[in-house]
Amino acid sequence: ISKKHREKKLPDFYARFVRGARENGVNPDTIETVWQMMMGFDGYSFCKPHSASYTLVAYKSAYLRAHYPAEFMASVISNGGGYYSCFGYLSEAKRMGLTVLTPDINRSDIPYTGIGREIRIGFMQIKGLSQEAGEAIVRERERNGPFVSFRDFLRRTASHVPFQDVRVLIKAGCFDAICTDDTRAGLMWQALAFFHRKKEQQTPTLFDRTHPPAPLRTRVRHGYPKDLMLKQEIETLGFPVSVHPLDFYREIRPVDYVRAGDLHKHVGRTVTIIGWLITGKTIRTRAGDPMKFISFEDTTGLYETVFFPAVYRRYGHMLSEPRACILKGKVSEDAGAVCVVVNHVRFPDRACPAEENLQSGARHG
Repeated sequence: ISKKHREKKLPDFYARFVRGARENGVNPDTIETVWQMMMGFDGYSFCKPHSASYTLVAYKSAYLRAHYPAEFMASVISNGGGYYSCFGYLSEAKRMGLTVLTPDINRSDIPYTGIGREIRIGFMQIKGLSQEAGEAIVRERERNGPFVSFRDFLRRTASHVPFQDVRVLIKAGCFDAICTDDTRAGLMWQALAFFHRKKEQQTPTLFDRTHPPAPLRTRVRHGYPKDLMLKQEIETLGFPVSVHPLDFYREIRPVDYVRAGDLHKHVGRTVTIIGWLITGKTIRTRAGDPMKFISFEDTTGLYETVFFPAVYRRYGHMLSEPRACILKGKVSEDAGAVCVVVNHVRFPDRACPAEENLQSGARHG
């Protein structure tokens, strides 16, 4: 069935389909139901070779997702393709039971990597880290083994990884595993001292320095605030790893709202549901009015929403970036797919200062 010559061919196809189905003992109601499903498929069908190719890709992807979930999800994110954001894929990975690990100076590669039930964030995700620095770190590890300390890292990479890149690596938590006795603030002071001394040694002077250089290890012993670590996580990665964005909002209590994972139980009802905006697509109706399909998620799953023109005119300008929303709408179902037809939106108050960086960070994640 194709759109070309559709009106001329459909009556003949329909007659042949009904005749063949009756000869095989199919009842009239089932015949009509299947035919209508085929008509729906007409809107996005392909020729046989094209369909076969996509079927093979879909089958292989489903197999990899089922048997090698961490490797599959890591590859999808690293490839940069797909409809959803990086954060959306990582959230799905967590719902699949996978553990998402922060970048590590000895374990991260340039792309995301997956092994067993774990996904490790790659250097490619760290905002502000140059590609040259990431490649230099991996190359040095391959040649001379893992870094055993922060000082060892500085000594071995100073010629290729400048202070600006080291600063970003510290804020992203890349040294947390090998520097358990130092806070990130302490590492920052050590890096400043190291590069300052390196610059002094490279600068010619008329006078001999009789005093020894400042010690490299400048330790900051007090604790590192959790809120600050979370803020830096968002700044450097574009999203939080240790918590879900919805945890930042004081007025969101799951008991008060329908969960995404339970929407199928409320078909035909008007519900209130919370969500973090993942991505969206704006289209125009036949009358030329804009409307939008938006994907949201909570901690239980991803769900789709529809904003028809009247509602889109009210809220569309506020729904272009990742943010938390409280949505009210009617749950509908079409061919087994559940969505929420939204009629009202409001935005909750944040509870954590780190959320101020979340919207600007998450849009790049």
